[in-house]
Amino acid sequence: MAFAQRWAYHAARSGDRTNSAVATAAVVLVENAHTHTRSGLPGGGVRLVLTRGPFLLALEVTDDGPRPGQARYPLPRTRPDRTGLRLVEHLTIYWDWEGTGGGPLTVRAMFELP
Repeated sequence: MAFAQRWAYHAARSGDRTNSAVATAAVVLVENAHTHTRSGLPGGGVRLVLTRGPFLLALEVTDDGPRPGQARYPLPRTRPDRTGLRLVEHLTIYWDWEGTGGGPLTVRAMFELP
């Protein structure tokens, strides 16, 4: 997770507050991918993409899909505590996901640029 955190912090290039928020969200989303998908198994991977627009920064994290033997895995949802996607929700102006429970899934987190 340290690599994802360092990469996201420096790639954001948006000041300490935004850089920290992007890095924290990257760690949460990569941890979720490793915990709930094939990405956490040997040989698994997670793809991180950071895209800068004129007013927003978009972080996209794509996993490898469900683990072997699982037809589906739980789709992203927030929980009442301040961890996981609830923390991402708190740090961002918007987050969503694209994909299906039976294939790779991309979670996108949007940050307002200062």
